[in-house]
Amino acid sequence: MTEKLSREKYEELVIDLAKQGLTNEKIGLIIKKDHKIVPRSYEKIGKVLKKHNLESKSDTINLKRKIDMLTKHSLTNKQDKTFKRSLSKKSAKLRKIESL
Repeated sequence: MTEKLSREKYEELVIDLAKQGLTNEKIGLIIKKDHKIVPRSYEKIGKVLKKHNLESKSDTINLKRKIDMLTKHSLTNKQDKTFKRSLSKKSAKLRKIESL
């Protein structure tokens, strides 16, 4: 069964994992697997990190990686229209995130 941690201990656990250089997604997986804690019952990991000034920019990193893959795809597949649409959507999302 899952143990119920206090909010302070949960936040300490999230902060310790973030200081190891893990992204929000990986922190959630580790908490769920190793510590058998359901993160839904606590404050979101991103909010905890923001409160302690430990934000990670994993969203922008992932979007930049996808845009790079799509631009490489464009070199060999110039007639692919679905790729052009997804490239424009991803680049718009990246501009939106970076402007915040």
